[in-house]
Amino acid sequence: MSGSKGFFYLLEAFKIACKDKDFFKKAHLIATGQNDIKKFKAKASKLHIEDKIISFEKRNDLEKFYKSADCFAYPSLYDSAGFVIEEALACSLPVIASKFAGYSKLVKKAKTRVVIDPTDINKFSEVLLDFFYKSKEELNKLPCNASNFMIKLNSIKDEDIFDRFRQNTL
Repeated sequence: MSGSKGFFYLLEAFKIACKDKDFFKKAHLIATGQNDIKKFKAKASKLHIEDKIISFEKRNDLEKFYKSADCFAYPSLYDSAGFVIEEALACSLPVIASKFAGYSKLVKKAKTRVVIDPTDINKFSEVLLDFFYKSKEELNKLPCNASNFMIKLNSIKDEDIFDRFRQNTL
C-alpha cells in the first residue's frame, strides 16, 4: 500500500458514503496489494465497515478485479509511478486518483477520471457516491476513450502488460 494513510482516507470516505442506505446495501470496496494489510483491516474494523471490505494481498490476476469493478480509486498521498492507474485505464475503468499521485496528469488526459485531494474525505465520499449512482450506461460512457488512450500513448514501454489487461477485460 503506497502511502497507507491515503488508503485510510479511502476507508473514511467509504464509511461516510455508507450513510446512504442504497450505497451501504450494495457497495463493496475491494482492496488489493496492501503491504500493511493488518493496519488496513484494523482501520476498517474500527470504522465498522469490515463487512463491506474485501481485501487481498498482492495478486497476479488483477485484471479479474478490474473486470468486476465499476470504478478504480487510488488515493495515494505520494506515489511517483502508480502503474495500477495505467492498468485500470487499460481496462477502461473510470479512475478516482489522488492529486498527489504522479499519474494524476495522465488520468486528467484520459478524460475518464476524477482527480481529488484524498484528505478531503467529505468530497472523496461525494465522488464515491457520484460513481455509485451513475447507471451502467453512464459508467460505460465515462471510460470509452481510456483503453484507446492507453494504446495511443507513445511513451508506454510495457505495452504487453497493458495488452494483457485490456484483452482479459473486454
